[in-house]
Amino acid sequence: MLDHKNHSGWHEFAAGAGASFINLACTFPAHKAMLRQQVDSITLYRAVNQLKQEGIFKLYRGFAPPLIQKCAGLSLMFGSYHAFEKMFSENFPSYSSLTIKIAAALLAGSIEALLAPLERMQTLLSISEHKDYVYVRNTLHTFLKIKKHYNWKEYYRGFTPILLRNGPSTAVFFVCRESIKQSFPTPHNSIENVVEDFLSGALLGACNSTLFYPLNVVKVNMQKRLGEEYKSIVVTIREIYRLRGGSIQNLYFGVHLNFSRALVSWGIINVSYEYIMKVLSRTDK
Repeated sequence: MLDHKNHSGWHEFAAGAGASFINLACTFPAHKAMLRQQVDSITLYRAVNQLKQEGIFKLYRGFAPPLIQKCAGLSLMFGSYHAFEKMFSENFPSYSSLTIKIAAALLAGSIEALLAPLERMQTLLSISEHKDYVYVRNTLHTFLKIKKHYNWKEYYRGFTPILLRNGPSTAVFFVCRESIKQSFPTPHNSIENVVEDFLSGALLGACNSTLFYPLNVVKVNMQKRLGEEYKSIVVTIREIYRLRGGSIQNLYFGVHLNFSRALVSWGIINVSYEYIMKVLSRTDK
């Protein structure tokens, strides 16, 4: 893993965005199927069949919001984390490295949560394909429909679970990332290094994503309607629990696909990020 401290401050922002683009282009269909499972409590087989029936031309419908959100989100996550870590290290040298990492990660994750409107539009676009009560054509239409018929709060419906997810999950990621990579044997060539970057990112990302999966279920269910009564996260959890037969297990519909997708996604992200950082580091020489 590269030492990213001695270079221009924009590198992490650019590498985060680039890694996100590469990952999303590869994994968007799986994410779409998982979203269907979260909303409808259906099996993976049924979710895939729904996507097949809608046709290949609609497979990447709704791609723009997550593309913008994920690129901006990972850019902010990596970039702001390293900026905060550097600032805290310089201004609070008496604090431990772990404390600084946690504080920087919590702040970075909280800033990333400000992109919640893009997650909101992504949810509505994915649901509108097979739910009559929500009709939106594309990203711009979704944005303008909310602006015209509802107030600004509609953009941030589901903000609480996003905030509760982003801060802690970002902290877990950055606190554990280097430790996991260092637990592998020292790589002897570039191929071994790529494999270790992929495995460390995949393992951490999959476990992290699974740990916070219920918050994603709550978020999606809060965001799936327009113009209705605003319900708290506690009320939403109770409703989901009741509608899913009072079973904790049913809160995890889609978790298997989520684990598999996160395994691949964070492996790709980690490898792509490190590679882009290496390329960008050469521009400083």
